Amino acid sequence: MGREVSAGQLAAQFDVSWSAVSQHLRVLKDAALVNERRQGRQRFYSTDSATLGVLEAVLEEMWRHDLDRLAELAEGNQEP
Repeated sequence: MGREVSAGQLAAQFDVSWSAVSQHLRVLKDAALVNERRQGRQRFYSTDSATLGVLEAVLEEMWRHDLDRLAELAEGNQEP
């Protein structure tokens, strides 16, 4: 699990409404990408390393495939 950050600290980093930040955090929580801990009225969020570890492998494979494809196109080996 990553370092915990309060919802307010997260919101302060972005130039969007609190409502937008809250909606994004809910989506990330529902996707099991972040964990939420409540302490009174405050909410603290941290990354879920187990889920992100799986996602990291998928993203690396996607990037590797896309970069290989880009290299082929740049070298003129294939049509777009």
